[in-house]
Amino acid sequence: MKSNLEEVKKQLNEVVVQGSAGAGIVTVTMDGSFTVREVYVAPDLLQEAKKKILEELFTVAINDAVLRARNRIQELFGEQMISSLEQNECSICSDLHREKKLLCVVEQPQDIFVLETAHVFHGLYHVLGGVIDPMNGIGPEDLSVDRLIQRVTDLAVEEVILATNPTLAGDTTALFVQQSLPTYVKVSRIALGMPIGGNLEYTDKQTLARSLDSRTAMQ
Repeated sequence: MKSNLEEVKKQLNEVVVQGSAGAGIVTVTMDGSFTVREVYVAPDLLQEAKKKILEELFTVAINDAVLRARNRIQELFGEQMISSLEQNECSICSDLHREKKLLCVVEQPQDIFVLETAHVFHGLYHVLGGVIDPMNGIGPEDLSVDRLIQRVTDLAVEEVILATNPTLAGDTTALFVQQSLPTYVKVSRIALGMPIGGNLEYTDKQTLARSLDSRTAMQ
């Protein structure tokens, strides 16, 4: 498992994207681990009188780079990881030391990477592939909820931890998943400690550990 994570880290570092603002007046180069590698500013902007404009362009360019990096990571690892998880072919699923009766449900494949590098969870994972978001045309049928129910039954899972992000869409999705699961399965939600509106991928190890250890049963 460690070697696999190291390989993923290596691949993430090789992902390089460039965000821009003002038609290229400001550009930000970022890698797959969201580390800014380079910032370019057109020479004619480097004047005190244009400081406010420069600050605004930096903000736009960095956000653009983050979005491009996340999209690129999803392209590289998303479908491949979801497929391998569903087919029980990934190293996590085949690891005999994992807790097979404990299943953590996350939104995206990169959430697994975050939890694994933090070493705070030792069960299995299930990737939904997103959240319920009617405004963007994403409904329950677009998520892998049916596959989740099948895995819970086939693996005789005793507890499902819903680790969707603490956003409105994440909470809505968690509630839907809870209501869809068999009633005999214990369903819990990651606890407070995760900031409201936050994302797993930006959460530190200690906060993740507290959130998992203090998870609460959903009624």
